[in-house]
Amino acid sequence: MIVVDKLLPMAGVIVGGLLTYITQSAIYKRNIQQEKYKYQREILIEKLEMYNEILKIEGYYVLEKMNGRFGLDFEFDIYKDNVRPVIFSKYHLLNKEMSNKIKEIDKCLASLIQFDDISKYDNDRALNEFYEFIRLIEKEIDNFRNESNII
Repeated sequence: MIVVDKLLPMAGVIVGGLLTYITQSAIYKRNIQQEKYKYQREILIEKLEMYNEILKIEGYYVLEKMNGRFGLDFEFDIYKDNVRPVIFSKYHLLNKEMSNKIKEIDKCLASLIQFDDISKYDNDRALNEFYEFIRLIEKEIDNFRNESNII
């Protein structure tokens, strides 16, 4: 009986400590999940704000103009002065497919800067890559709306 009297408080401390540990672990894991969700949400909002700014510029400026008999010219000056700074202020937020589109446009822009002229092929490629980039932005916005139950 003396042994049981001495072990009973020790068993109570061990059981209490174990229950406290389990409870604290669950609270800690929940807090980590909440912080992770909050961080991901902040990143998403930052991306959407960048997308909105790009779409606003794309809607305000005409990034293509008729070129007579050859079709459309991509307006590299508008892209370089207005769109590109917005993109590169948050470039790290772009997914791989989007960043590849921007790299392709920038290759065409580099060609224009280097040679002070651009081939029809590079012009058409830049125009196609830009509108594909805009399509990807719109797709991500649509995904956000669908996931957030926004009409």
